[in-house]
Amino acid sequence: MKKRILFLTALLLFAPLAVLLALPATAQHPADTLLRAAEAPPPAAATSPAARAGATAGPALVTLRGTGGSGSADSRRALGTGEIPTAGGQNVLAGLAGNGASAELGRALDTNEKSVLGPGHWHSTPTGKTWYGAYLSLTGYNAYCIDAGLRTPYARYFTAAKGSEIESAGSAYLLSRYSDSKKADVHAALSAIVKLDPQIAHRHQVPVAAPGKLGKRFAGTAKQYAALRAEAKKYAGPYTLTVTVGDPTPVPGGSGGPTADRVAPVSVVLKSASGRAVPGYTVRLSSSAGKLAAAALTTGTSPTTTRLTVPRPKATQSASATVTATVSGLPNHRLLQYKPKGSGSKRVQNIVTRGLPMSLSARAGLNVHGPTRPTVTTTINAQRLEPGARVFDRFTVTGLGQGLRADVVHTLWHSESKPKRTKDAPAGAKSLGSVTSAAVADGAHTSPTLTLPAGIRGWVYWTESIAAGPDHIAWNSDHGIARETALVPWRPHIETTAVLGGQKIPQAVAFGGTQEKWAKRDTVAVPTAGTLPATARPSQTAPVPVGSTADTIRVRDARPGSTLQLTASLYHSQVEPRQAAQPVGKRVAQQQVTLRVDKSGAGSTRTAPVAIEPGWASWVVELAAGEGWDAWHSDYGIPAETVHRTPPPPIVTTAPPGTTPPVVPPSSAPPTTPAAPPSTPSEVPPSSAPPSTTPPAVPSSPPVSSQPPGPGVPPTGPVAPTSPPPPPADEAGPGGDVQVPPEQPAPEQPEQAAPREQALPRTGATTAITAGTALALVGTGILFLYLSRRRSA
Repeated sequence: MKKRILFLTALLLFAPLAVLLALPATAQHPADTLLRAAEAPPPAAATSPAARAGATAGPALVTLRGTGGSGSADSRRALGTGEIPTAGGQNVLAGLAGNGASAELGRALDTNEKSVLGPGHWHSTPTGKTWYGAYLSLTGYNAYCIDAGLRTPYARYFTAAKGSEIESAGSAYLLSRYSDSKKADVHAALSAIVKLDPQIAHRHQVPVAAPGKLGKRFAGTAKQYAALRAEAKKYAGPYTLTVTVGDPTPVPGGSGGPTADRVAPVSVVLKSASGRAVPGYTVRLSSSAGKLAAAALTTGTSPTTTRLTVPRPKATQSASATVTATVSGLPNHRLLQYKPKGSGSKRVQNIVTRGLPMSLSARAGLNVHGPTRPTVTTTINAQRLEPGARVFDRFTVTGLGQGLRADVVHTLWHSESKPKRTKDAPAGAKSLGSVTSAAVADGAHTSPTLTLPAGIRGWVYWTESIAAGPDHIAWNSDHGIARETALVPWRPHIETTAVLGGQKIPQAVAFGGTQEKWAKRDTVAVPTAGTLPATARPSQTAPVPVGSTADTIRVRDARPGSTLQLTASLYHSQVEPRQAAQPVGKRVAQQQVTLRVDKSGAGSTRTAPVAIEPGWASWVVELAAGEGWDAWHSDYGIPAETVHRTPPPPIVTTAPPGTTPPVVPPSSAPPTTPAAPPSTPSEVPPSSAPPSTTPPAVPSSPPVSSQPPGPGVPPTGPVAPTSPPPPPADEAGPGGDVQVPPEQPAPEQPEQAAPREQALPRTGATTAITAGTALALVGTGILFLYLSRRRSA
């Protein structure tokens, strides 16, 4: 019972408070209540036939067609879809501010909406109506919505908004060009373009489409839509402004002299991003010097031109002028996007408008000179020539000036020393002749030809000159420019002759003084001749030792006064060599020879002698390349460069006149080397023959041992060359004399006295027997004494 009393008491206390809290929600302005009802989802019964007939429990709903638009009279259920609530038959939204109902859904416009819509068309869709046209949301500019189906973009939402740039060149170009149009079709087309622009972020609540898909009423809009898009593709930015100043020329009709004024063409062109020239814009021109024929030009579909006249400076001086071109009012390639601010702005559409106009500037410079400075660049037709060759010059003229011509004089020079680049002709240079290229302009040309004299050697080069004229100053080239120089090389003629020791030496060619004087200047290195010093200064007329060879080298037609580096190589072979480009034998010596020729280009020298073995030896001479001549080498095996050394004859011993050499049988011939004496009795060899009692005749020369003496035995006499064995008995002459071949006699050896042991008869065997007998007797006595002592003991 107590619980029921407490519950009733609490109910009585809190019921009035709940009623008071509920009263403000129902006491608000009727329009706010209707707006909240309109924003709420439609009730299920709102689509019934009774509701369409006006039998509703809430405010009466009326359905109106949107003014200025097209579409059916379909009823709408909520404020967001075109239904306008009424109270007592009056439009409760008329005159409301700050509660932005959508203006794109085909309802009757109130005063505020009429002030915000610009030219355009309505379009009905199954989900609502969409406004294709301009909005007057911004002061001074038409704007276009980009979020179909959201609330009307009243100006009050954008009073504090700041625009942000969006990169969309095509839409930006079209809004810049046509957003001020008075035609509804143009604005409807622009609205469709920005609604469908993929570079712009959208929040569409109803479908949008190109005007060609919006029905017959949008036929005019569809034509404008296609034309505008095609134009934007051609002429949308970013833009490029170019100004060009051409080459100056004499003023037409003037004197054309070096002091006449000069005129230069000036052209301007404005191009779009596609590279197409954009017409219809005014370009202002100014110049830092001279006078322009026009201060402004209008761009066209091709460059437009005017003229700049400048006074010509004095000779060798120059002046400059800078032309500046400026164009303004160009369409920006960026749009400006505005987002609404303030209460209820989240469901209000974003809008875009054209970007701020742009300006571009461009500059071009002009240099004006006094009388022109021509220059000639030349190249000789070949870097190497021979006597009698045809020579000409390939040359290029620059800096003479457009329309101007001049004569170019070419002079061919000769020098025996390599020329260096100088302003004037070097000492010793001589002119070989001149040719003229008449009335040539800037560009490439070829000169007339000259023929080189026969026998000429050295360097030849071209020089060019242009005489001063009314429009240009004089010009002369330098001497000795490398690309204008060619070499006519010397061809040294080298003759070589090999000399073998014992032969007559060819007389050397005299040059530049006495032969001995020049021979002392020659330095001959012999790195591979082991018996010769590393450096020698041989006389050219000194005899060559027997068994050696040297090479005589004669040079003519060399560069006068030059120093030649020669290499003489000697090759040895056991067979007679055949002439070939490459050596075949073994190289046994190589010498470096330095030869300085005289003023006529002649000289001679000779290598150091080189000892050779029997066989064939052939010289090969090489000439190192130098300044003005090429490398050269002789063939191997040239007969004049080849010598043959025969083996030396055998050396034999002959008897003195009036004596007869002994004839010793082979079995009784004495040994050629005395036997070593025995060291012990047991080593005494038995005698194989009785001792000789007749001493042998003393030979005219001591016997020579055919074998070296045994170890520890000194030689018995001087060693002489081994004589050949005597011929057989049937080849001996009368009286038993040995027939000696008619060869050169061996050098005589001085006679020496025979040793005593060779002059006395040998008694070695008898002495050995006697000594043996004595030793036997001594041994017997010793044995006898030993036995006697044992017995006595």
